[in-house]
Amino acid sequence: MEEFLTVGLWGGEGGDRWSFVVNNGGIIGMEIVHANGIASITFKCGDEYGVLQHSRKFGGTGEGWKTDKISLKNFNSN
Repeated sequence: MEEFLTVGLWGGEGGDRWSFVVNNGGIIGMEIVHANGIASITFKCGDEYGVLQHSRKFGGTGEGWKTDKISLKNFNSN
């Protein structure tokens, strides 16, 4: 079963709608690039076969000088 995560217009000038189709394993991690606000977000998913999927980068190309990686659950590929 696929689930959808949809976010509308968000951020500064020129924001676009985006969506990311999550595989059966769900989102297991995120990478957030930021400074005073969020510059971009990338998602990491894992499926039932241990295959990892990384989303494209959602957000801008600059304004972020710090990157935080967030693990949402333990992922076991066995």
